[in-house]
Amino acid sequence: MRYALRNQVKLAEAFSTAYVKRMILSLDNYFKKNEDVVAPIFHEGDTYPFILVDDSTHSEAVFEFWIVKKVYDSYLLAYKSIIS
Repeated sequence: MRYALRNQVKLAEAFSTAYVKRMILSLDNYFKKNEDVVAPIFHEGDTYPFILVDDSTHSEAVFEFWIVKKVYDSYLLAYKSIIS
């Protein structure tokens, strides 16, 4: 299972490089634990389904990432928000 996170430079400019590294670490852990995306969520009115990824550095926080595209076993993800 592979993934790519969109707009990493823009995310680093808006938040910080450390924050982007935190997201990538969390995504790495998510995809190591799961062979496939676990139950993507789709709410009415949303353009894309999204996944919930536990924050690896904060036990109570959860990242939300939109699944923009899936090609074979590769996911193109976009950052949505964090729930803490």
